[in-house]
Amino acid sequence: MRLVISILFLFGATVIKASSIGNRGITLGSYIAGGNSIEADPNNSLFQHEYGHYLQSQEMGLAYLAKVGIPSIRSAIVSGTGEHKYRSFERDANFRAFKYFNKVHSSSDHSICTFLAPAS
Repeated sequence: MRLVISILFLFGATVIKASSIGNRGITLGSYIAGGNSIEADPNNSLFQHEYGHYLQSQEMGLAYLAKVGIPSIRSAIVSGTGEHKYRSFERDANFRAFKYFNKVHSSSDHSICTFLAPAS
């Protein structure tokens, strides 16, 4: 069984599709890893969300690990997908992706980002 299905590069990020990840994703720096559902495509909802984490890491640098990376992993393990997607750092990733893809790639479908924007 192949663990890594594909490796692609898009918009500054390296996207790794790996069967061992399931339907989740994880981002560290410019590396985005996702399960079978991720595609390096601005219309892919998992890619959109993980790209938002990429944008967070570009702005925060090493602080990303303490502010987003570790809390996000902890949240995903403890709360599963239910409450996890409503955490402030997850909603911020969606918001950043929404802004980026609407500004740079305005012809794409960004439905994943529209309902999870950060609270004011």
